Amino acid sequence: MQNGHQQFALLLDFENLVISLENSTPDAEKPFDLNRTLRFLEKRYGQVVYRKAIADWGNPTFRKYSVDLQRAGVEMQHVVRIGYNAKNTADTYMVLEAMACVLQYPDIGGYIIATGDVDFLPLITRLKATGRMVVGMGAEGAISSSLLQNCDEYVCCGPEGLQVKDRRSADMGSVINALRVAFRDQDELSMGEVEQALQRELPG
Repeated sequence: MQNGHQQFALLLDFENLVISLENSTPDAEKPFDLNRTLRFLEKRYGQVVYRKAIADWGNPTFRKYSVDLQRAGVEMQHVVRIGYNAKNTADTYMVLEAMACVLQYPDIGGYIIATGDVDFLPLITRLKATGRMVVGMGAEGAISSSLLQNCDEYVCCGPEGLQVKDRRSADMGSVINALRVAFRDQDELSMGEVEQALQRELPG
């Protein structure tokens, strides 16, 4: 899906993205290549005019990217992770930034939400309701199938670079997860019981 003249906002749940990438490529010093990512996004979608990354920048895991982010014009929103609701604080910042961006920059026609976290599904739904295109982005192997299904497109970051994920793969992942749930309590099921389990886990 190419929209070369459309303007996009890039919102990075930076901790979620980087931790997932570092878990999948532990030998890489900086597995997230920001410049390569921006080139890919602008070639495929359009100009990324608004760029914001949210993280605890006091953490050296994320701070080592600060020069790259600043050179690329990415605003760095600092979140202090203290207490039991630390994760919710970062999520709240992401939602507030997205909604403020919708109001302040109505010409931005699309949003790239960099996260694999299913908690952002309501935000994605709300952005799509305003008529914006929503592109998800996350680390290969750490993506919620619900995000894959609900974003207009989803870009996976991995050792081989960036690629758009086939949304049909989310269907298979959902089925596999549903089967795991079905067989969790017993080793053998009849075909009828399997069908009932799938219908219960995947009512759609």
